Amino acid sequence: MASATVICAECGENEFTIHGRNRRDADYQAKKMEDRGWKCRDCQNKETAKENAAAGLPKLKGSEKQVTWAETIRARILPIVDVVIDQAGREDPDILYGAPGFGDVPKVREILRGVTQAQKDDLVAAIRAIDSAHEWIERRDTSIADLIKTVAERRVVETEINTEERKAELAAEREMRAEATIVPTEPKTASIAELSWDQFHTIMKISMPEKNETLRQLLKSRSWRWNDGLRSWVQGGFTVEVNKIRNMVDIARALLAEGIPVCILDEEVRSALVEGTAPEREWKTIRLRLKGRDEGWLVAEWPRFAGDFYDAFRRIKGSKYAAGKCIAPITSADEIADFARIHGFEISEAAQEAIEHYRELRSRGITMAVAKVEVMKPAPNKHKPDYIPLDDAEIDVDYELLDND
Repeated sequence: MASATVICAECGENEFTIHGRNRRDADYQAKKMEDRGWKCRDCQNKETAKENAAAGLPKLKGSEKQVTWAETIRARILPIVDVVIDQAGREDPDILYGAPGFGDVPKVREILRGVTQAQKDDLVAAIRAIDSAHEWIERRDTSIADLIKTVAERRVVETEINTEERKAELAAEREMRAEATIVPTEPKTASIAELSWDQFHTIMKISMPEKNETLRQLLKSRSWRWNDGLRSWVQGGFTVEVNKIRNMVDIARALLAEGIPVCILDEEVRSALVEGTAPEREWKTIRLRLKGRDEGWLVAEWPRFAGDFYDAFRRIKGSKYAAGKCIAPITSADEIADFARIHGFEISEAAQEAIEHYRELRSRGITMAVAKVEVMKPAPNKHKPDYIPLDDAEIDVDYELLDND
C-alpha cells in the first residue's frame, strides 16, 4: 500500500493523505484531486458562508464552530426545501426516485393543502430567515416535512400574536402580572416565581423560568416535588386543599424571605399575604382519615425538618404505621390529644369533632362492675407414663442378640 498527499488549492496549508493499492494508484488519485482543485474543510466552509451571504441569507448566531458547521447544513437544506415545496404543488411530481426530499413530497402536499402561493413564499422566507446556528444543527438529520411543519406552525402563532386584539390581550396580561408580583426588599434574582393553585389536580404549583438552587433547596425541605409533565414544583394532599390560602401564603413568605420575587394571580391569596390576615402554617397536624381501609382513624403528619415524633406516637395504644403514615384508632383519643398538646401538633376541625363525638358516646355508656371470672386450669394428663430413673437401674443384656459380624 502506498500513500500520496494533496495540498489545499485555496490556503496551501492543510493537506489530505490518500492511500492507494500501490504507488501508481496513489499518485493517480492525488493528481485527480489536484486537477479538481481540492479544498480543505475550513476553506469549503468559508466559501459556503460567502455564498450564503451573497444569496441574502442572514448571518448566523452562535459560537464560531457552530456557525461554521451550520453554514454547510443550511446550504444543503435550503435547495431541497425549494424543490420539495415546488414538487408538492404539482399534480404529477417529476422528482427522481431516491432524490433528496423524495419521501417528503406527499407529507408536504398535505401540510400545504389550501395554502396560497403568497403564503408559500412567506413560509420559504421564514425558513431562510432562521438565524440560529443551533437550530440548523439540530435540524441536520430531520426531514424536510418536519422542518416545514414546524416553521408553518410558528408562523401561524406569530400571525395570531401580531393581531391588534392579541396585542391588547398580551398587554393586559402583562399589566395584570405586574400588579400580582410582590418583590422582596432585597431581591436576589430578577426571575419571578409564579405561585398558583391547580384546581383540576388539587395541588399548589410553583414555576420559575430559570433554575434556582435556593428555590430548589427551600421547596425540597418543605416536601415539594418536581413534576415533569407540569414543568413545575408541586405539593398536594387533603391538608393542602383544606388550608389552601394559609399554605400558599406560607410558601410565598418563605420565598420572599429568600429574596425571590413572587407572582400570585389569586387575589384572595395575594391580599392575605399583603395584609397579613393569614395565620402562620402549622406543619405538625393531626387529621381525620375520611376514606380507605382505616376510615375514622386519626393521622399524624409532620415534615422531616420539624423533628422526629415516630417513637412518641407509636407509644399510643393501637397505633400503627401504614402506607407511609402514623395512624391511631379513635378509641385512643385521650392519648392522641395528650400527644398533640405535648409535641405542639394542631388538631384539625374534623379530627377534633371526631374526638369530641367519641368522648360523648363514651360518657353515655352504662357503667357496671363485673366480677372477674376465674379461669379453670385443665386437669393433669393421667395417661402420661411414669418417669423411670435409669441411673441406679440394673439392666441385663441378652448377649445372644449381639451382632458379631
